Amino acid sequence: MKCNTFFAFLGGLIVGAGAALLFAPESGSETRKKIKNTFEKEYQNLKEKINNMNNEVDNMASANEIPNDDFSE
Repeated sequence: MKCNTFFAFLGGLIVGAGAALLFAPESGSETRKKIKNTFEKEYQNLKEKINNMNNEVDNMASANEIPNDDFSE
């Protein structure tokens, strides 16, 4: 039953987004440009967050260096 609810929600979301694009006060090219700019901005933010997380993991790993011998059987 939960699966049906999820797909109904997802379908409504897609229909609502499509209707919003159709009735938007801007032209299609302006809307596409906004979508592209937003996507690029969020993509850069995501890359930055991933790089920060990788740096944090590297820092934690180097601060807590454990010899490989501790993990052998």
